[in-house]
Amino acid sequence: MVDRYVARANARDVDALMQLFAEDAVVEHETGRFEGRDAIREFFADTILPANSIIGIAAYEDRADGCRVVFEDTGAGRQPRVVDRFLLDDDGRIAHLHITVE
Repeated sequence: MVDRYVARANARDVDALMQLFAEDAVVEHETGRFEGRDAIREFFADTILPANSIIGIAAYEDRADGCRVVFEDTGAGRQPRVVDRFLLDDDGRIAHLHITVE
């Protein structure tokens, strides 16, 4: 799932990215809490994707209910490191994503 997330984010394909999220998913970010695909789509389209980062995986840790991933900008190097904690539902979709900027 993380490889698909990275590829879709780097392609700036918000529609394909939203297919990875459960309908009732929640995203938490320093700018707010976004509930449901419509709110998450708007958040990614307005906040995340316009940064034009090319993200790569710097560290990955499996957890019982999902995973913790550290991303770094492998493009221009302008963005700080970001730690995402993914919690998945029974179908393997993102149920909860917590994004922390370091």
